[in-house]
Amino acid sequence: MSEKSRKSDIAFGGFFVAFGFAWIAGVVRTIPPGTGGGDIGPRAFPLMLGILLVLLSAGWVIGRIVSPTEEAGTAEILPPGHRRQTVVNVSLTLGMLLLYGWLMTQVGFTIATFCTILLTVLVILRDRRPLVVIGMALGVTFAIWLIFEAILGIPLANGRWLNLG
Repeated sequence: MSEKSRKSDIAFGGFFVAFGFAWIAGVVRTIPPGTGGGDIGPRAFPLMLGILLVLLSAGWVIGRIVSPTEEAGTAEILPPGHRRQTVVNVSLTLGMLLLYGWLMTQVGFTIATFCTILLTVLVILRDRRPLVVIGMALGVTFAIWLIFEAILGIPLANGRWLNLG
Protein backbone atom coordinates (compact mmCIF):
# COMPACT_ATOMS: atom_id res chain seq x y z
CA MET A 1 0.00 0.00 0.00
CA SER A 2 1.40 3.37 -0.97
CA GLU A 3 1.70 6.20 1.54
CA LYS A 4 -0.77 8.30 -0.46
CA SER A 5 -3.33 5.48 -0.48
CA ARG A 6 -2.81 4.92 3.25
CA LYS A 7 -3.40 8.59 4.07
CA SER A 8 -6.50 8.65 1.89
CA ASP A 9 -7.87 5.55 3.63
CA ILE A 10 -7.23 7.12 7.05
CA ALA A 11 -8.99 10.34 5.97
CA PHE A 12 -12.04 8.47 4.62
CA GLY A 13 -12.18 6.28 7.72
CA GLY A 14 -11.96 9.34 9.99
CA PHE A 15 -14.78 10.99 8.06
CA PHE A 16 -17.00 7.94 8.54
CA VAL A 17 -16.16 7.73 12.26
CA ALA A 18 -17.28 11.36 12.61
CA PHE A 19 -20.36 10.72 10.46
CA GLY A 20 -21.21 7.68 12.62
CA PHE A 21 -21.03 9.73 15.82
CA ALA A 22 -23.20 12.44 14.23
CA TRP A 23 -25.66 9.73 13.17
CA ILE A 24 -25.79 8.33 16.72
CA ALA A 25 -26.35 11.80 18.18
CA GLY A 26 -29.14 12.45 15.66
CA VAL A 27 -30.83 9.14 16.47
CA VAL A 28 -30.68 9.74 20.22
CA ARG A 29 -32.03 13.29 19.84
CA THR A 30 -34.85 12.54 17.39
CA ILE A 31 -36.10 8.96 17.79
CA PRO A 32 -37.88 8.04 21.04
CA PRO A 33 -36.69 4.99 23.00
CA GLY A 34 -38.84 1.91 23.46
CA THR A 35 -41.37 1.67 26.23
CA GLY A 36 -40.54 -0.26 29.38
CA GLY A 37 -36.90 0.76 29.68
CA GLY A 38 -35.06 -2.17 28.12
CA ASP A 39 -37.47 -3.03 25.31
CA ILE A 40 -36.39 -2.75 21.71
CA GLY A 41 -38.03 0.31 20.24
CA PRO A 42 -37.90 2.38 17.10
CA ARG A 43 -34.46 3.71 18.10
CA ALA A 44 -32.72 0.32 18.26
CA PHE A 45 -32.01 -0.41 14.58
CA PRO A 46 -30.80 3.09 13.53
CA LEU A 47 -28.69 3.28 16.68
CA MET A 48 -27.17 -0.13 15.95
CA LEU A 49 -26.29 1.01 12.41
CA GLY A 50 -24.52 4.11 13.77
CA ILE A 51 -22.54 2.09 16.29
CA LEU A 52 -21.60 -0.44 13.62
CA LEU A 53 -20.44 2.37 11.29
CA VAL A 54 -18.24 3.84 14.04
CA LEU A 55 -16.74 0.47 14.98
CA LEU A 56 -16.02 -0.63 11.42
CA SER A 57 -14.61 2.76 10.42
CA ALA A 58 -12.44 2.97 13.53
CA GLY A 59 -11.15 -0.54 12.83
CA TRP A 60 -10.35 0.51 9.26
CA VAL A 61 -8.43 3.58 10.48
CA ILE A 62 -6.50 1.63 13.11
CA GLY A 63 -5.66 -1.06 10.57
CA ARG A 64 -4.29 1.54 8.16
CA ILE A 65 -2.31 3.32 10.89
CA VAL A 66 -0.55 0.18 12.10
CA SER A 67 -0.01 -1.41 8.67
CA PRO A 68 3.43 -0.78 7.19
CA THR A 69 3.71 1.01 3.88
CA GLU A 70 5.34 -0.77 0.96
CA GLU A 71 8.67 0.18 -0.48
CA ALA A 72 8.84 2.34 -3.58
CA GLY A 73 8.36 0.31 -6.72
CA THR A 74 5.87 -2.11 -5.15
CA ALA A 75 2.85 0.17 -5.38
CA GLU A 76 -0.63 -1.22 -5.87
CA ILE A 77 -1.69 -1.90 -9.42
CA LEU A 78 -5.15 -0.41 -9.82
CA PRO A 79 -7.14 0.11 -12.98
CA PRO A 80 -7.26 3.65 -14.40
CA GLY A 81 -10.00 5.73 -12.76
CA HIS A 82 -10.23 3.44 -9.71
CA ARG A 83 -9.77 6.25 -7.19
CA ARG A 84 -12.35 8.45 -8.93
CA GLN A 85 -14.89 5.59 -9.06
CA THR A 86 -14.38 4.92 -5.36
CA VAL A 87 -15.08 8.55 -4.48
CA VAL A 88 -18.17 8.56 -6.71
CA ASN A 89 -19.51 5.36 -5.09
CA VAL A 90 -18.91 6.67 -1.56
CA SER A 91 -20.62 9.97 -2.44
CA LEU A 92 -23.59 8.17 -4.01
CA THR A 93 -23.95 5.93 -0.95
CA LEU A 94 -23.90 8.94 1.39
CA GLY A 95 -26.46 10.66 -0.83
CA MET A 96 -28.71 7.59 -0.73
CA LEU A 97 -28.55 7.53 3.09
CA LEU A 98 -29.54 11.19 3.27
CA LEU A 99 -32.32 10.68 0.71
CA TYR A 100 -33.61 7.69 2.68
CA GLY A 101 -33.76 9.69 5.90
CA TRP A 102 -35.65 12.51 4.21
CA LEU A 103 -38.02 10.18 2.34
CA MET A 104 -38.76 8.27 5.55
CA THR A 105 -40.19 11.41 7.16
CA GLN A 106 -42.20 12.37 4.08
CA VAL A 107 -43.69 9.11 2.74
CA GLY A 108 -43.06 6.61 5.53
CA PHE A 109 -41.07 3.41 5.77
CA THR A 110 -42.67 1.33 3.02
CA ILE A 111 -42.32 3.72 0.10
CA ALA A 112 -39.00 5.19 1.29
CA THR A 113 -37.37 1.78 1.62
CA PHE A 114 -38.70 0.55 -1.73
CA CYS A 115 -37.56 3.71 -3.58
CA THR A 116 -34.14 3.85 -1.92
CA ILE A 117 -33.33 0.21 -2.62
CA LEU A 118 -34.59 0.57 -6.19
CA LEU A 119 -32.33 3.60 -6.76
CA THR A 120 -29.38 1.94 -5.03
CA VAL A 121 -29.57 -1.13 -7.25
CA LEU A 122 -29.98 0.99 -10.39
CA VAL A 123 -27.45 3.76 -9.68
CA ILE A 124 -24.76 2.33 -7.41
CA LEU A 125 -24.84 -1.37 -8.32
CA ARG A 126 -25.68 -0.56 -11.97
CA ASP A 127 -27.98 -3.53 -12.38
CA ARG A 128 -30.64 -2.98 -15.04
CA ARG A 129 -32.39 -6.36 -15.01
CA PRO A 130 -36.03 -5.52 -14.15
CA LEU A 131 -36.67 -8.75 -12.27
CA VAL A 132 -33.59 -8.25 -10.06
CA VAL A 133 -34.26 -4.54 -9.43
CA ILE A 134 -37.95 -4.94 -8.54
CA GLY A 135 -37.29 -8.21 -6.69
CA MET A 136 -34.58 -6.65 -4.49
CA ALA A 137 -36.70 -3.59 -3.69
CA LEU A 138 -39.84 -5.57 -2.90
CA GLY A 139 -38.02 -8.40 -1.12
CA VAL A 140 -35.95 -6.25 1.23
CA THR A 141 -38.88 -3.93 1.98
CA PHE A 142 -41.19 -6.84 2.75
CA ALA A 143 -38.58 -8.72 4.81
CA ILE A 144 -37.85 -5.70 7.02
CA TRP A 145 -41.57 -4.96 7.42
CA LEU A 146 -42.25 -8.61 8.28
CA ILE A 147 -39.49 -8.80 10.89
CA PHE A 148 -40.07 -5.48 12.63
CA GLU A 149 -43.77 -4.69 12.20
CA ALA A 150 -45.42 -8.12 11.98
CA ILE A 151 -43.17 -10.35 14.10
CA LEU A 152 -41.59 -7.98 16.66
CA GLY A 153 -44.49 -5.51 16.76
CA ILE A 154 -42.20 -2.48 16.38
CA PRO A 155 -44.02 0.31 14.55
CA LEU A 156 -42.18 1.64 11.52
CA ALA A 157 -42.07 5.28 10.42
CA ASN A 158 -45.20 6.97 9.15
CA GLY A 159 -44.91 9.66 6.52
CA ARG A 160 -46.29 13.18 6.55
CA TRP A 161 -47.38 13.10 2.92
CA LEU A 162 -48.37 9.48 2.50
CA ASN A 163 -48.30 6.30 4.56
CA LEU A 164 -48.79 2.71 3.51
CA GLY A 165 -47.33 1.23 6.73
